[in-house]
Amino acid sequence: MSTKKEKKNSAENISIALGNSEVISRHGSANTEFIVAYTGVNNETEQILTRSHKSVAKSKVNPNYKKQNLKQQSGFSAELAKTSRDNAENILAGSPKRTSRTDDLPEFGANHPVYDHVEMLNGKVIPGSGSQMKFSGHPTRVMDKIAKGEGGGKADWSRYQNAKITMPSEQVNEAREYCRQQAEKLRKQSEKLTKEGNTDLAAKKAQQADNFDNLSNNIEDSGVTSKEALFYREHPKLSTLKDITKVSHRAGMQGAKYGATIGGSISVVTNILAVAQDDKNLEEALVDTAIDTTKAAATGYGTAFSGSILKGLMQQSKNAALRNLSRTNFPGLVVTACIETTSTIRKYVNGDIDGVELFTELGEKTTSTLAGSFGATLGQIAIPLPIAGAVIGGMVGYMLSSIFYAETLQAFTAAKQAREQYEQLKKISEQARTQMRHYRTEMDKVFTENFTELKSNVSSCLDQMSAAITAGESNAFCWQCNQLGSLMGATLQFQSFEEFNSFMNTEEPLVL
Repeated sequence: MSTKKEKKNSAENISIALGNSEVISRHGSANTEFIVAYTGVNNETEQILTRSHKSVAKSKVNPNYKKQNLKQQSGFSAELAKTSRDNAENILAGSPKRTSRTDDLPEFGANHPVYDHVEMLNGKVIPGSGSQMKFSGHPTRVMDKIAKGEGGGKADWSRYQNAKITMPSEQVNEAREYCRQQAEKLRKQSEKLTKEGNTDLAAKKAQQADNFDNLSNNIEDSGVTSKEALFYREHPKLSTLKDITKVSHRAGMQGAKYGATIGGSISVVTNILAVAQDDKNLEEALVDTAIDTTKAAATGYGTAFSGSILKGLMQQSKNAALRNLSRTNFPGLVVTACIETTSTIRKYVNGDIDGVELFTELGEKTTSTLAGSFGATLGQIAIPLPIAGAVIGGMVGYMLSSIFYAETLQAFTAAKQAREQYEQLKKISEQARTQMRHYRTEMDKVFTENFTELKSNVSSCLDQMSAAITAGESNAFCWQCNQLGSLMGATLQFQSFEEFNSFMNTEEPLVL
């Protein structure tokens, strides 16, 4: 059986897991965006994307133009990466906005002439949110094509002048500065041409200057570098894993804070009591509190980090049951159960416990973890405060389940699993249950009858007391007071007004 200290640690671990449920849920949902971008399938909405990191990585490459092909295909990878990263950040920030590729929206169709991405709110496109992504090794050429409309035909990119232009992170500052310099240069040329009387060319230069100014304001950071885009194209699985790891690390850092708060608080209370009872001195208590807080922070980090990954995988599972479980505390509790069972298995491997004790502890911890989850649900309903209700409910559930499990296990261990004794225990249990039902019925009957009679008598006394006051009959009022006292099991000091009047003329104390 688990020791008292182990049970305390288990209850604390469950509390930390439940306290991190919101962190795990939010960061887990963010992780699903990277999984969708990799697979190209959203199992929650049943949407199938036109492209995915997985499919782009399978694109054909001409050996003679490998570098060019990979760079071109990395542009599609960048589109997917921006979509998943934007959506993950919106989820983490609690924003309902979502980014979508126009290729994945029926109202835009494939290869929209202007926009690659749009932002959406409640399933509807936000007006003016459209953007065009340009990943090129020559950002200044891109700016010239858009602002000057050079090249003609498909090379004329002037159609992008009113769209937001998302670029590789490392090119944004360079592109903006180039646009400002070109705008200033073109205005000077326009002024000179105007003085020379060449008004048509001057007007063209002035318009191009305005285009560069407008373009400078429309340039936005895609949140993806050119190097990252190429890495997505060549290593889609590893890139996706890196994204998930980064978000899960953020979850872990928040989880560590919650863990330190919960574990530290428990440790402070425990050590204050130890100091008050002379079991520890102040220095020992401070050291132990610091150690406990650090351990709790580590547990919080591990629970939130691993839980958010598990939550993301479950949320995008093809199995509907797993997707439903992902909406509960299950991911965090699975991680906690792993932590709990690992310590037990380690003791078995080290020879500290035998096989029977191994399964005994595993059974106890599994039962307690499940009950902790149930208790947390009830606690959150009863105490509708973030974290607090779930933590308190989880601890209560854990303690109750541990008591129940221990008592049940003790009964069956004492019987040594003998069938005959088992049947005897079962028979006694059934008899006790029948007797309990009988007592319950009798108790309800007596209580109902007595309560009804008491209510009627009290009501009668109060009515008659009111009537005595109205009629000015003091003795009648006193008599009803005594009747009311008798119903409540008390005997009053005075039976009539005369007795009270006589008492007032004496020096005897009044007994209340």
